Amino acid sequence: MAVDVEPLGLIFDFVRPDFSSPTMGTSCTMMTDTPNEKIRHAIAWQLNRLGVHHVDSLHETLLIRHGLFCGRKFECEGYQVVWFLEEDEIKFFSPVGDLLKACSAGDCLQNYENAPADRRAA
Repeated sequence: MAVDVEPLGLIFDFVRPDFSSPTMGTSCTMMTDTPNEKIRHAIAWQLNRLGVHHVDSLHETLLIRHGLFCGRKFECEGYQVVWFLEEDEIKFFSPVGDLLKACSAGDCLQNYENAPADRRAA
């Protein structure tokens, strides 16, 4: 019996803006406190712990399934991270596609926030 699976579609690609840039203005400072930005920081921190050296070049893609937003994909130095919103799961993959880690978004964020500040600097 064949299973019909619709692949995830990609709708929007972007590179995370540099919020530390002086040209961004002070009004953009609030954006770094959004839940999405906190997850981005936590994912970058975890990637750094897995051996990625240049997490500042994290590339992000929004994922769409059946016309609805379903998650985000992050790429950096060949590593891929997929955050499935409905399942509240984040999966970290090596450059060759091996699953390195799977955790809930809450656990990922909690691990990042519980780390000493000097260990959080990526």
